[in-house]
Amino acid sequence: MLLLAAPAYADGLELKGLAPGMTKGEVLKKYPKLTCGRFEGMENCAYFPEFGRESPASRVKELDTLAGVPVNSWSVSFVGTAAGHIGVRLGARHFDHVMQAFRERLGAPREVKNSTVTTNMGVKYEQAEALWGSGDSVISIRRYGSTIDEMVVTLSSQKLALEFGRKQRLKAKEGAADM
Repeated sequence: MLLLAAPAYADGLELKGLAPGMTKGEVLKKYPKLTCGRFEGMENCAYFPEFGRESPASRVKELDTLAGVPVNSWSVSFVGTAAGHIGVRLGARHFDHVMQAFRERLGAPREVKNSTVTTNMGVKYEQAEALWGSGDSVISIRRYGSTIDEMVVTLSSQKLALEFGRKQRLKAKEGAADM
């Protein structure tokens, strides 16, 4: 099982051969069956294993799992022409197993954050996040993503995230001038 492979881009962190800094062409050369399009003004490529299992012609078997656990979805978001963010969503029940697999592969995380989160309905739950990486690329594992049913593993470029934020602020400024 390939979880992470070493170097090609930035500081060598990759998820199944995908790394920050890759161009869309490089991503599609590696995984030509990804579906690409624009979402919220950003170019994205995605894969949903559930659809791949239903339609074998579109299946990317290597992306069906991460750390031996079934994946809900993969996404690669581009900042300009470079992949800035790679996201993987999995069932939250697999958090401990995925954390252990990353610890075995990368060693102890450089940082672990725990916090109590309260939903709009007043429900409280414990969020946990672990971070690996020391250069531009950072792997983050969060117990909960946008729902309490999904956990999220991300690999992102801090430089490209800052560039995206700068572009978003410029768009907002342009929009404010149009009032």
